[in-house]
Amino acid sequence: MKTITVLLLILSFTTVRGQWTRHTIDDNLDEAADIKVADIDGDNDIDCVAIGAGANNVAWYEAPEWTKHIIDDSVNYINNMLLAYINEDSLIDVVVSGFLSGEVIWYESPSWTKHYIDTDNKEVHNIFATDFDNDNDTDILASVFSYDRVVIYESPTWNKITIDHTLEGAAGVFAKDLDNDGDVDIAACSTWDNEVVWYEAPSWAKHIIDQDLHGADNVIILDLDSDGDQDILSNGYYSDDIVWYESPLWTKHYIDDSIVGVWKIVTCDINGDNQEDVIVTRYWADQIIWYMAPDWTKYVIDDNLVGARGVTVFDINSDDNPEIFATGGTSDVVVWYEQTTTGFLSEHITENYLLQTYPNPFTTSTTIEYHVKDHSKVSLRIYDLFGKEIKTLLNSYQTPGIKTVIWDGTDNSGSAVSHGLYYGMIKTDKRFITKKIIKD
Repeated sequence: MKTITVLLLILSFTTVRGQWTRHTIDDNLDEAADIKVADIDGDNDIDCVAIGAGANNVAWYEAPEWTKHIIDDSVNYINNMLLAYINEDSLIDVVVSGFLSGEVIWYESPSWTKHYIDTDNKEVHNIFATDFDNDNDTDILASVFSYDRVVIYESPTWNKITIDHTLEGAAGVFAKDLDNDGDVDIAACSTWDNEVVWYEAPSWAKHIIDQDLHGADNVIILDLDSDGDQDILSNGYYSDDIVWYESPLWTKHYIDDSIVGVWKIVTCDINGDNQEDVIVTRYWADQIIWYMAPDWTKYVIDDNLVGARGVTVFDINSDDNPEIFATGGTSDVVVWYEQTTTGFLSEHITENYLLQTYPNPFTTSTTIEYHVKDHSKVSLRIYDLFGKEIKTLLNSYQTPGIKTVIWDGTDNSGSAVSHGLYYGMIKTDKRFITKKIIKD
């Protein structure tokens, strides 16, 4: 039996605002629209993928030199993109939507063979990937702006299931279990009806959350207040609001009520205080803004990213200071931001939780040893590159002492996981930390 060892140490710290240095990946991607990061070529470096709406381009940039590789240059005004494991080869594939062409396409890595999921839409606004029917295939969720539809494409045949055909100006979509019943639900926005709604699986009963968010656009499901319930984050493009709705009553809270031109919203714990912050791009103001939880203090990371559009956040070097990747739609640039002054100061190190495995990478199984100093609830989970939970190894109250648990390289359903990069996370009520784990 082989084992894997990674050392995770929980820190107590005082948060400070980090400083950001901007680095250019590409300065010639016409109407650079969206961006995602992942280890595309399996060399354990984090690469990035970006799309250029004006050039109809899908491109990936190979770390560490950011060598540019064109995947496709023929999708009419490509506007959204995601990364997912579409087939069973454990390689990361690319899925895109063409706003003018109405196409949904996936590119099979590593040859980037082009496969059409759908060619009969108009103005696909947003796409999202998850397994809706628990068959271990990755399905695609999409919103079709002009047709007012929310649809699911069921892999592998891409059978189209219409969830709603009356959501006027269907915009943002997101999928997650909202009501803790084990089914994957859907949250969506209506730009013209000013609505935020959710659809309850498996019947897809429609529930109204808000009907007064003017130009409702982005939507994200997450536990924003760390109370165990899934909340919803959204924005009103025409009302200049960023809001979140607190489950289960969907109480509306304002993060900002005077923010014009928000294009994209993502979340990440930027400063290491174990609370999800909010990061947005502002197209007309050329800005990337960070709202620091829980009081939503606003920091401008960049005010000169002309036509700021796509944004994603990832800790590419595992130094606990996440990097920001973004695109400038009218400046045609792909950039990333490095925290050159650390996002937190380590003042007191408390060895409450020590996680060890050995070696790294591993091939078969993992024996994990961890140290609990104080009586507390501890969870230990494995996540994939996209933040999807793969395996819950531990979720219980622990007495002080040294403990061990074995991960046999399977997911929660008992199936063996693919080769690639994973993250181990140990978490308590007050803090958490993650580190890379690689399966060969």
